[in-house]
Amino acid sequence: MLGLSLLKSLGYYQSQWQFIESALGGDRMVHTLFAFILAALAVWAFPEKVQGVCFGVFSPVFAALLTGCLAEELSQALLPLRAFSWLDFAASCLGLLLGFWSARCLSKL
Repeated sequence: MLGLSLLKSLGYYQSQWQFIESALGGDRMVHTLFAFILAALAVWAFPEKVQGVCFGVFSPVFAALLTGCLAEELSQALLPLRAFSWLDFAASCLGLLLGFWSARCLSKL
């Protein structure tokens, strides 16, 4: 995912990025969707590490993903074609929460 963000940040494949974002409902939806996928994969990859209070939200795996999302968003402030956005970060947080909750619920079936 970091690689995809880097390609966009460097200006590669701009028309393709615009098409993907438009097809998925906009930039914030892309943030939410990618974070959702990352969180769900993390829950299934590290089931023993996501145990904890509130569906594992206070687990080290969730903290690592949250830190990664913040670092990715902060790095955009340093790039000429991108800008930091609290709303993008909030969309990523929502995706992480929904992904963790969904994957934990599905794992219990």
